[in-house]
Amino acid sequence: MLDRIAQRDSGETPQSNDIPKDDGKVSDKSLEGREIASMSKLLTAIAITEYGYDTQNRRSPIPREIQELADLLGLSLSQDTIRKYLKTGAKYLLRDWKPDS
Repeated sequence: MLDRIAQRDSGETPQSNDIPKDDGKVSDKSLEGREIASMSKLLTAIAITEYGYDTQNRRSPIPREIQELADLLGLSLSQDTIRKYLKTGAKYLLRDWKPDS
C-alpha cells in the first residue's frame, strides 16, 4: 500500500494492472472534505424533503428507513453512519431554517 501511495504522489503509474474489487472500503484515493460535505448535504436534503427528516429529532426513524432501503439494494450501511452524515449535512442548513409543519 505504501508503494502505491508513493507512486501516486510521485505521478508514477501503479505497476499492477489489476482492477481492485469493491469491498466497500474507501480506496487509497480517499474522499476530499468538499466531497464529504457535498454528499452529506445531498443525503440530508433528500432525507428532509422526501422522508420528513427532522434535524432536531434525536430519535428519528429516518436513519433506520434509509438503512432498510440500502439493504434492499444490497448496500450495507449502518444507522450510525447514516446519522453521522445526516448530522454533518444539517450543519450547512441556514441558521433560521425550520422544517415545514
